[in-house]
Amino acid sequence: MAEETVLEAHPSLVRLNASDIPLNASLEWPIVAADGSPLFDAGDVVPDAAVRDFMFRHFEPHRVIPQPAPDVR
Repeated sequence: MAEETVLEAHPSLVRLNASDIPLNASLEWPIVAADGSPLFDAGDVVPDAAVRDFMFRHFEPHRVIPQPAPDVR
């Protein structure tokens, strides 16, 4: 899937780098695949570099950016 397609389908996703994911610490935000499928929930722990490397080899980890609530007046 091309990056443009992913961004068009899920404009609130930001692709992560390995350095964005803390090891052996609770995540402050969920990690999802490019299609929005959950990989890790907020509060989960990525225990070590081997798990993080596996995630990058087999998935495209992203962070969900919350959309602002619509202004309903």
